[in-house]
Amino acid sequence: MANLEPKTGRGKQDTPAIPLRSLFASGVLVISSWAIALWLYQILPERVPVHWNLQGEVDRYGSKFEGTMIVPIILTFLWLLFLFIPLLDPRRANYAKFRQVYLGLVWFLLGFLLLIQVLTGMAMMGQPIDIGVSISLAMALLFIVLGLILPRLKPNWFAGIRTPWTLEDDRVWEATHRLGGWLFILIGALAVPLIFISSPAALVVIVAGVLLVSLILVVYSLILYRRLHAQDPTAHP
Repeated sequence: MANLEPKTGRGKQDTPAIPLRSLFASGVLVISSWAIALWLYQILPERVPVHWNLQGEVDRYGSKFEGTMIVPIILTFLWLLFLFIPLLDPRRANYAKFRQVYLGLVWFLLGFLLLIQVLTGMAMMGQPIDIGVSISLAMALLFIVLGLILPRLKPNWFAGIRTPWTLEDDRVWEATHRLGGWLFILIGALAVPLIFISSPAALVVIVAGVLLVSLILVVYSLILYRRLHAQDPTAHP
């Protein structure tokens, strides 16, 4: 009889495979974010736009502290989280298999937040920028790049498409992330041309696409797991 044991690749959990010094380098993005925030805080008035509607129109004003400091605070928290994830993950030994991908993911996500900070900062300064189009393009780029990264992630407990079935069987993880990669790229690719027709419609497509893709991937991982373990009813989580 074929071996139907879930292929998780779990073995001895060694020292984290990503040296902290490799992650510390991304701290330059955190420093840049705080530098921008402190500069903006010095030059902006007490009340600034802090939220825009789907048409890119200001629909809420707030204090300049809220407008300038929220992003660097979030960015700092995420950076610290990214530093500790390889230390805390029960499957930390797997990080050796996607070290460069993980580092690239850290740089990209922190860089994305820094870009959002720059765009909103320009809008708060009254610069001639279409914030709706700019944010929509950034979101589309986010999903295209995430789509390229997803298939390269190896099983772990923090980054990727984590369902009970992808975490239980590495084969399900790999197949689900391949499909998820293509679907994320599709979301971004569909949004880009739509942005120049109607940025609100593009944002709706992105949000609706993420919800639909999330549902598809959960169902797909369940169906694939059950198919792979059809002869072993005790294997269903």
